[in-house]
Amino acid sequence: MFPEFFFHKAKEVLSFLHIMKGKVTGNDEVRKEGVNEALDAMDEERQVYLNEKREAQGKRDSDTGRDVSAI
Repeated sequence: MFPEFFFHKAKEVLSFLHIMKGKVTGNDEVRKEGVNEALDAMDEERQVYLNEKREAQGKRDSDTGRDVSAI
């Protein structure tokens, strides 16, 4: 989960910078692209969390792939 989480968070931050660039330059197209990129990154990040939740409910450790219920 951890590498994926930071990858999506970095995409979200980059998208925020695009939004700010569009605001500063007055370019609404850049702002809209930044917003769409941020929303996509947030959707992807949500999927990472949902996968983590599913794995936790199945008692599997996502980092090792082991079934921790047997321990």
